[in-house]
Amino acid sequence: MIVRPTAREQTDTARALVKLVTQFPELPAANFAITSQREAADLTVNVHRTDSFERWREALDLDPQTASVEYFAVFQTVEIFGRFSGVRLRLVGYLPLPTEAADRA
Repeated sequence: MIVRPTAREQTDTARALVKLVTQFPELPAANFAITSQREAADLTVNVHRTDSFERWREALDLDPQTASVEYFAVFQTVEIFGRFSGVRLRLVGYLPLPTEAADRA
């Protein structure tokens, strides 16, 4: 028998999201995703500006040394994993290419 996740199993993550936006109301707006899949994160915070990414990273106390970067033709993604309010969290920045990477593209 295949067991499928239910919305009930996402309750802790939904509470963490509410806590996140109430604890840090001054942070820039972001796109949020709560997953029902078995992934590395239960809650994803997506931002699209470098300054927004840094503000979220600092507020969540995520170590920049643990970031992974992937380059695309016209942008890069930067991901950092951590925990917030007991749930697995992933911060993703969709950011401009750094000058040296843009020169290579």
